Amino acid sequence: MKNSIVLLFVVFCCACNTPQQQTNDQLFANLRARFEKNEVVSDDSAVSILSELNANVLSKDARIHWLTAHIKGGLFLRQSNYEKALYNYNLAEKQLINVPNTDTFLIKTYNGISNCYKWKANHTAAIVFALKAKKIAEQLAVEKFILGINTNLAQLYLLTNKDSDALVLLNEGAKRGTASVRLIAMHSLANYYGEQGYIDSALSIDNKAMQIGEEHKLLLSPIYNNKALCFVEKKNIDSALFYLKKSYTIDSLNKHRKNMAANTELLANIYELGGNDIKAELTYKKALKEFSLIGSKKNTVGVFMMLKKLAVKRHYWQQAYAYNDSANTILKQIDNANIANNIALLNIDYETEKKNATITQQAETLANKNNTIVLLLAIVLLVSVLAWYAYKNYTTKIILKLQHQQQNAALQIIAAEQKERMRIAQELHDGIGQKLTVLKMYASVDETKNTLQLNLLNDTISEVRSISHKMMPEIINLGLVTALRDLCEKINVAKLVTCSFTIDEASQKLKLASDTELSIYRIVQEVLNNMLKHAQAKKISIKISTQVSTLSIVIIDDGIGFNTKAIHTSSGIGWDNIITRAKIIKATVDVASSAKGTNIILNINL
Repeated sequence: MKNSIVLLFVVFCCACNTPQQQTNDQLFANLRARFEKNEVVSDDSAVSILSELNANVLSKDARIHWLTAHIKGGLFLRQSNYEKALYNYNLAEKQLINVPNTDTFLIKTYNGISNCYKWKANHTAAIVFALKAKKIAEQLAVEKFILGINTNLAQLYLLTNKDSDALVLLNEGAKRGTASVRLIAMHSLANYYGEQGYIDSALSIDNKAMQIGEEHKLLLSPIYNNKALCFVEKKNIDSALFYLKKSYTIDSLNKHRKNMAANTELLANIYELGGNDIKAELTYKKALKEFSLIGSKKNTVGVFMMLKKLAVKRHYWQQAYAYNDSANTILKQIDNANIANNIALLNIDYETEKKNATITQQAETLANKNNTIVLLLAIVLLVSVLAWYAYKNYTTKIILKLQHQQQNAALQIIAAEQKERMRIAQELHDGIGQKLTVLKMYASVDETKNTLQLNLLNDTISEVRSISHKMMPEIINLGLVTALRDLCEKINVAKLVTCSFTIDEASQKLKLASDTELSIYRIVQEVLNNMLKHAQAKKISIKISTQVSTLSIVIIDDGIGFNTKAIHTSSGIGWDNIITRAKIIKATVDVASSAKGTNIILNINL
């Protein structure tokens, strides 16, 4: 302890005397410029900027704290966590109270708050904050801010059935301002009429915009794009292709890669609508390359699904499976990136708290710098000891909090997974399954001509039913015992492994909560899958018994066994799912394995 206190004192004194590597002005200017380089910065970039702010700043500079809170608000907004987003945007607003020359910052924060309320469906509050932002923008007379806010307001007015108010704003923008302002407003108007089904009106507005844009051809890309969409609606494929290619040419001259990628995907859509599947496939692949250049994983998933749809249409089943696997791989990468960003945000908050404690400690030390050396040393030592114990207590609380959050997160993930499984299973059964059955009925009218189609439909219906059953087995509705016995019987049907099932009388009468029974079923299912895949077993036995207040499920195989230490280091998710589900129902899992086989015991407290 003595050495720790001395070390703390030395580190403390060094921290007090270390000069800042760069001024707050330089840091804020650099990081703000990076954040605003693109209209929408990626999550990874935003987290990186937050980390730099947190690592370099030990000050009370309101602008830096505003930027930190504003970035956090944007990240949580993208994750649809509107409460946390609102909290951080409100915190950002508070940082700017009585701070001069920060009106543009307030505009951005009010827009963020407005968007939060819009997605929460509180349109009245969203309009209030959009008007606050507009008032500041009009005082500053910054045209680009006013136009952006008016567009946002127009969308809110449309959501609240105030179409006339929305059209007033858009028509106002179309009549005044610079050519670029008018073009953007007219593009929004054309979009509105197109969405309402007034295709000719939308085309008329686009034609007027083209006349204005003759002197500003590089601004005409969205107009040409909108005209292409209108001609798609009118089934005029040649005209749609003509204007879409013009839009792409302008975007390539401007190096707007995101627009180029979107236009390429739309071009592939048009080729597909026109029946040119070969060109459609080649163009979709080009769109994949362009989306990968800008790192847009969500759009990449969408293109892979379009390629899958096209492959299914052409009966290229192997390609369809490959495209589907590629889409799923990217979706997993997106999920992993979201989890990593959430962990990074937690770490940033934790480090921020530590730095706040350091700032407080420095202030206390500086307040007493005129005291005698002996008194100063005594105070510093006392503060160090208290800080040490406070830090120990604080970190313990943080660890406990994180563990609790992880457990809650695991519970939410399992619950969400189960809910999604149920939804997908229902969609497969009630939606796709029924449609396939209808198709089979139509094809059965002339079985002699449609033999191949009927066989394919029968196989597809069986596969849909199989997938639906795996997602949410209906057998669980008949009770846990019946469902587990069914698992064993299915193994015996394959005649590769013999599975025996025994249960005592007390367990047969036992009835657990449906969520608990489903979790037990999934655990046993995962264990059996592992044994069938890896154990090389010939025999598997499942024994269920009840003793006092404990339900025990013992699963034994005669396979080759495995190293049980690898359970916690495995890169797979099978054992993670088993352990997580067991924790949720407050059960324990004991595993013993050797070259003679594996013994797994699941104990559930009743």
